[in-house]
Amino acid sequence: MKLIPVGHRVLIRPDKVEEVSEGGIVLVREHVEREKAATTKGEVLEVGPDCWYDKPSQWAKAGDRVVYAKYAGFAVDGEPYGYPDEQLRICNDEDIVALEAM
Repeated sequence: MKLIPVGHRVLIRPDKVEEVSEGGIVLVREHVEREKAATTKGEVLEVGPDCWYDKPSQWAKAGDRVVYAKYAGFAVDGEPYGYPDEQLRICNDEDIVALEAM
């Protein structure tokens, strides 16, 4: 099954949040969940058909690494779409604030 955003929405796979600190301490579940919600970087998986329709060009496409607004959009369970143990985010196109250059 595939999840395709509609309208001006973008499907993003946020970066993973570490559940163990660098020193080997297992982090509290509430802390991990809070960090997952506040993650602001990820990879664009899909782009809706109306993204950036009012702009001169499309500035993000599938495969791009992006920085997006904190707490933007809403979380979707990735399990049924081939992303086990991951939460995907569906955001508005305007929530993407930068491309991450490698």
